[in-house]
Amino acid sequence: MPGCGDEEEPSGPGADYAAAICDAMASCDCRDPSYTDRDECFDELYGEYVSGERRAEARGWTFDPDCLEASLAYIEDVGCMNVPEIIEAHLWTDFCQLFYGDAEPGEPCEPAFGLRMSGCEQGIICSPGAEYLCYDFDDPPPELGEGEACLDDEGFIIGDCDYDAGLVCHWEAGTCVVPSAEGEHCRNDYPCDYDTWCDEETDPSNPVCVPRKPLGEPCESMIECESLECFDVCVEREPEACEGDVYF
Repeated sequence: MPGCGDEEEPSGPGADYAAAICDAMASCDCRDPSYTDRDECFDELYGEYVSGERRAEARGWTFDPDCLEASLAYIEDVGCMNVPEIIEAHLWTDFCQLFYGDAEPGEPCEPAFGLRMSGCEQGIICSPGAEYLCYDFDDPPPELGEGEACLDDEGFIIGDCDYDAGLVCHWEAGTCVVPSAEGEHCRNDYPCDYDTWCDEETDPSNPVCVPRKPLGEPCESMIECESLECFDVCVEREPEACEGDVYF
C-alpha cells in the first residue's frame, strides 16, 4: 500500500506498457539512460501514451490487445540485451501498432505515441519521410538506382537505395551512390562501405576509408566503432531498454 500522501500508480494498458519499459531500463546497467530514474521514465512515457490514446480514440482507431500482449512479452524476453544480441537470439519481432486505423500503404497518415499508434492498417508503419505515409515492410516500393534522389530538398528520406546493388544514400547530394571502399578517398559527407569509416585525421590532405575499430580503441564518434557505440573508447552497445524506447 502507498504511504500517506503517496499516489497509487495508474493502471490499464498504458500503465502496463510504460511500467514494463521503465522497469527494464531501471534493471539494466545503462551508461547513458534516457531518463534519470524509473519514476521519471514512467511519468513521461505514461503521459505520452495517454496523449496518444486520446488522439487515437478521437479518430476512431482500433486498440489491439494482442499487440500490447506481444509487446510486453518482447520487453520481458529481451531484458537487458542490446540490438545485436536481440537479433542473434532471434527475438526481433514484427512491428505492430497498439492503435491502428484503415489507411493503406502509400496513403497519408498521422502518428501518435511515437509510431506505435497511427491511422495506418495494422502491421503497417506510418513512415516519417518527407510526409507521413503508410509504409508496408513486406511490400516496399521499388528501390532506387544510382543517381536517383533518396532525399528531398529538406533532407527527408523519400526512397530507399538498392542495398543489394551496393548503393547508399549520399546525405549531402541526396542521391544514391556507390560508397567508397577501404583505402579509397572519402569525405565525411561521402559514405564509406558499411565496415569502414572516413578517417580525416591521419592525413587530412587525403582522407580515406579505414576499418572500424574494435572494442577498447579510442574514438570520437560512434561511426568509428564496430559496435557503433563510443564513450571515449569503443564500447559494446547499450541495452535497448536504456533508450526507454516507445518503439518496442
